[in-house]
Amino acid sequence: MTDQQFQIFCDSISHGKSIDDSLLACKTAWATLQKYLDEHGEKSERKYARAREKYLEEHLTKRESIIDKYKKEILANPQCANALSSMCREECRQIEWELSRRMPRKYGDRIQVDADLSHHVVRLPAKKGAV
Repeated sequence: MTDQQFQIFCDSISHGKSIDDSLLACKTAWATLQKYLDEHGEKSERKYARAREKYLEEHLTKRESIIDKYKKEILANPQCANALSSMCREECRQIEWELSRRMPRKYGDRIQVDADLSHHVVRLPAKKGAV
């Protein structure tokens, strides 16, 4: 895989294509991509990660444009406001779900665990003859 093919691959990923479709676009195989990533190390991995992030940023922009579109429609058709707001909410949830699956650390659900470690358990020695 050449640097130019890898650039085509990353561009394809940043436009939302799957890895398989991106490999077809740059006319290379999965094993060749793996070999390229191993040979070029962290620089190529950062470039690939940036392509994925660019795609997700476009999704966030798309979400904002969806909200703006529905705001205009609600103002134009106030009698359909409930239905339009439900449609807007559902489209936004779909985008949020996809973002949470593709980048769970950044957009996923936050799990918070609180632990109180101030209590100590003390075991008493067993009495003789106790069962």
